[in-house]
Amino acid sequence: MIPEVLLTAALMCKPNSSRATSPAAGYVASQCDRSREDLQRSVYFGGVFDELRVIFEQCREQNWDGYGASAIKEETYCNVRRLLESL
Repeated sequence: MIPEVLLTAALMCKPNSSRATSPAAGYVASQCDRSREDLQRSVYFGGVFDELRVIFEQCREQNWDGYGASAIKEETYCNVRRLLESL
């Protein structure tokens, strides 16, 4: 089961949406959504997203490393997730 904080963070990391309204833009957006979903279900990248969530959970508190490291911000988690999705 995914902890609530991670589920919330994942929902915050929605891809940037387009304001375009033409039929062609709608088609492109639907294909992008489909590709993103396929990527997230893939064996290789699906594991990467899971691992990213685990790392985020482990590092979201101040001093997570015992040497005074700053907490990882949800914004940083979202940026990394978007980067991986763009690959």
